[in-house]
Amino acid sequence: MSNETIFKRRKPMYKLLRKGYLFAFLFSFIIALGGIFQNHTFYKGNVLYHRDQKALLIAGIVMFIGSLIVTFLLVRWYYKKNDEENEFLRRKTRIMHDEISKPTYIFRFFFDYHGGGCLWSDNDAAYKKYGFGPLDGKTLDEQGNVQKDSRIKLSENLVQRVLELDNLFAESLNWENPGGDSAWDAIQWKSFYHASKELYADIARELPNDIQLLYAQRINGLAVDTPSP
Repeated sequence: MSNETIFKRRKPMYKLLRKGYLFAFLFSFIIALGGIFQNHTFYKGNVLYHRDQKALLIAGIVMFIGSLIVTFLLVRWYYKKNDEENEFLRRKTRIMHDEISKPTYIFRFFFDYHGGGCLWSDNDAAYKKYGFGPLDGKTLDEQGNVQKDSRIKLSENLVQRVLELDNLFAESLNWENPGGDSAWDAIQWKSFYHASKELYADIARELPNDIQLLYAQRINGLAVDTPSP
């Protein structure tokens, strides 16, 4: 649900054209006319009336200006408070919308040596529901029988690609000297990086909307595309 659906935003409007200011003008004008009419009725029979018509007109103008200033300030105060309240509601709605659309579970994408998968829990909600990982891998016994099925189901095509890259990544380690240099050169690491990024994008598209997937694969011992939850 969008912010516009929850709270209908006011269309942009030049502030001086708002209806309240027009009403303030008309109200002040009517008050001034009423004052002039009242004075006209009261002084109509007075001898000085004809001499002081200009003074009565000036008094009416002064009354109009005074009333307009007061009502203009009141309308301005009203719109200011109303705009502040609307902005508060819009911000609150945006926060609520962000909370609603925020992914519940966060996974990291990376391969470990013969890990059997590439999806790993990265926040408390994911740990509680799915465990640590790899979430897309199966637990096998010594005879190769499945003891525990994968907790995240991927399509067969993706499963095969995950297993291929998992086996390929294990070849990057120099098993005779694990703490030494990698068994791969820069070209092999670059090829693996592009293949893993492509797989990562395909898996991210297949996962449910409540799961956020972060790319966290280390390339030749270095973190690349550092994720920001």
